[in-house]
Amino acid sequence: MMYGRYYHNIALNRFLDQDFSSYHVLELDLQQGSLSQNNMASLASSLTQCIHLRKLTLLIRSKKLNDDMISNLASELPNCSQLQSLTLYLKANQIKAKGLINLSSCLVKCFNLKSLNLNLSKNEIGNEGVVSMSQFLQDCKNLEELNLNLRKTGINEQTVITLSSNISKCVILKSLTLNLSQNNIDSQGSAGLFPSLLNIQSLLNLQLKLVQNQLQFDQDPVSTFAQTDCKNLQSFSLYLNYNKVNSEGIVFITSIVDQLTNLNSLSISLNNNKIDEKNSSKLGTLLKSCSNIQILNLDVKKSIIGEQGVSNIAIGLRNCQNINNLTLNLSESQLNCTDVACLAYSLQQLPKLENIDLDFKQNEINEQGAQSLGNSLANCLNLKNLKLSLSSNNIGEEGASFLGSALGKSSSIQNLFIDLGSNEIRAEGVKDLAVGLRSCLSLSSLNVNFNFNNIRQKGVNELAQALASFQNLRNLILDISENNLMQVATQNLCNDLAKCPNLVSLKINLTLNKIGSQGLSHIASSLNKFKNLISLSLILCHNQIGEKGAVHLSQALQENQTLIDLYIDINENNHEYGEIAIKQNTLKMKRLVNRIIEEY
Repeated sequence: MMYGRYYHNIALNRFLDQDFSSYHVLELDLQQGSLSQNNMASLASSLTQCIHLRKLTLLIRSKKLNDDMISNLASELPNCSQLQSLTLYLKANQIKAKGLINLSSCLVKCFNLKSLNLNLSKNEIGNEGVVSMSQFLQDCKNLEELNLNLRKTGINEQTVITLSSNISKCVILKSLTLNLSQNNIDSQGSAGLFPSLLNIQSLLNLQLKLVQNQLQFDQDPVSTFAQTDCKNLQSFSLYLNYNKVNSEGIVFITSIVDQLTNLNSLSISLNNNKIDEKNSSKLGTLLKSCSNIQILNLDVKKSIIGEQGVSNIAIGLRNCQNINNLTLNLSESQLNCTDVACLAYSLQQLPKLENIDLDFKQNEINEQGAQSLGNSLANCLNLKNLKLSLSSNNIGEEGASFLGSALGKSSSIQNLFIDLGSNEIRAEGVKDLAVGLRSCLSLSSLNVNFNFNNIRQKGVNELAQALASFQNLRNLILDISENNLMQVATQNLCNDLAKCPNLVSLKINLTLNKIGSQGLSHIASSLNKFKNLISLSLILCHNQIGEKGAVHLSQALQENQTLIDLYIDINENNHEYGEIAIKQNTLKMKRLVNRIIEEY
């Protein structure tokens, strides 16, 4: 099977000179090319040779593709008689109703087409184009997978109703992703959307994106749709961010979930709606419908849910006894330590939890909340992957210490992300957290953010010493930007990290410190002490680095024998010649596969 990938307009010209008869899979990215009527017609003509082509991906983000161009291209698609999968990324071009109608009329002639991914966002196709397209789609009899992006295309409620009705006639459709965001659709449109789509009996996966419309879901769910035929649906995702959803809306959503009896994955995103303490109790009722769910994602960011709302969510979570993967976003929701303790207690009541992602940024959790959270997570005995976003929460040294001590009791955690940025954990907090985590014997991947925490030199020393004893650590991401670090900090840090015997991937963010040329030289001198390191990312912006330090780094990189992936960002420093030296010397690294040197 031959696979082709070509970039930019010059690559398109090379593509047009080739023999395509043997291609089965083809991807063209014309993002940077300037398209013309002639070369688009040539591309269309070339596709007629692709008699064995099964999968075609075209990414055209030129902003110049018009109705005539897309019509010429579409007219040749039926000649690819073996085509089963088609992706057309046509975002932000000049396609209108005429072009979409011509494209759709050709797609229906691709008789073997099973998978269609069509991104038409930010094109002025309007109601006429979408209605006509949907009429053609219902005749694609073999279509099993449809991904349709109509974000910001100027359609109204009636068009949504017609679109969903016609899609529902694709009787063997198994997976549907429909993006109708930013179209000013109100509740009338949703009233027709759900009854149609939830009656596709073959559907297994449904994802609806209705972000930034005018939806309230204030209709009576019983009168909106009767019993759904979508009994086989296994995964349902509903994105309703930036709408007007209130308690009636949550009741509406709950009535949908109640009918999806075979559901094992549910994602509901409601951030930036009208959810407050009065109506947030309905969220608990929604969760009580999730007793069979294994994967749950709930996003109610920027919602003032209050004590009673938190309690109801916590009670609802305890009902999800089969859940093994939980993502919960309650950032910017005025949570306090009592709220977090209530939620945390529910987590330890879920015996099958393996993956947890908690986003509690910008609340008022403080030390006590961090302690409650850590203690409960330590009691999740099967936990393997944990992500904690706790930045801007007035967590100090004791809170970090509590977290480290509690999480250190977990023998099963393999991958850990902790964001403690913009708190006040200082040097002792960093030390205690790292020392506690040292007891996580299964830990292989660690991502910690201590950005803007005033940890200073002492904190970095303590952190480095603790990390040096992580015997099983393979991947480390460390953000210690904006911490008043001087040049000596990097010497101890890198020397100690090099003692991690199994470390293969390292990323360090030192932005907005004062390590200078000497600090960068310390980093350079330590590189060859990492015996197994194959991937390195250094973010060193705003660090008063001069040419001497940059040149030293470039020489060390040239001598390195293990690195395969390299990313360096040294913008906003004083090292023009040094940057040139880094670029030249990294080109001499024989093992290097991926190389990115950011330029100002």
